[in-house]
Amino acid sequence: MITRKSAFLLLVTIGGISAIIFGSCGGRRHSAVGNHPSGDLSGPSREVTTRRQSPRPYGKLRVPAGLFVDLVQPERSGGPVSIIVSASTDTIASSGVVTLRVPQIGAEPGRTELLWSGAPSDFIAEAKEYAVGPLPAGKYHFAAIFEFTPDRENAEELVVSESLYLDVRADRILSSNVSFRQLERVELYRELEQRVLKSLNPGLATADSDALARYRELIEATNPGLLKSMITELKASDPDVARRIMELNSTKVETVN
Repeated sequence: MITRKSAFLLLVTIGGISAIIFGSCGGRRHSAVGNHPSGDLSGPSREVTTRRQSPRPYGKLRVPAGLFVDLVQPERSGGPVSIIVSASTDTIASSGVVTLRVPQIGAEPGRTELLWSGAPSDFIAEAKEYAVGPLPAGKYHFAAIFEFTPDRENAEELVVSESLYLDVRADRILSSNVSFRQLERVELYRELEQRVLKSLNPGLATADSDALARYRELIEATNPGLLKSMITELKASDPDVARRIMELNSTKVETVN
């Protein structure tokens, strides 16, 4: 009897010790993950690794930097056009260069303009405005390029780029950072939106864009999603609308003279 009790107590003791050992190991493992130096898993380090594994110059890559390019709308139709380009880094950089690829404009050939260059050994935060001048009617693709080298040993040069697509017309300029096709999609959506607004309120048949914008805000505030659902119904009921949407969603190469 004593032998059985001793054996039982021995098994219980061994089991308890095992539980403590496994529990403490698990606690140490969890503690190790929680206290892991944040620098080893920071965004810039991970992004730099990705950049080295997939070297694609001037591609849309996730790097520790930001780049923004946009149109400064002219004060009047046909007036001079300017483009704003801002570049920044989330890490200290030993050098950097910001350029703008300008397409052919009229008889002027395409070119690459240097907007900024430096060796700051610091974070980069630069914003430059480039005066293009009046643009004849047509489509233009500008590309801002930001090249920089992180300030650390054996660092490789990193590159980030951003596009600006302009559709210049006699009365306005449409701009997008996505594509010319995106400009067409937005324009078609606005056209269908105005068609729906006028069907809801026939008194807006001759209204200007400001009045339509105010009525759109009113509809969205009182009945969110109504305009979108009615545009969807238009697509289903109007073959011409369905065709135009299908053409814009089809894949084709965009060409610019």
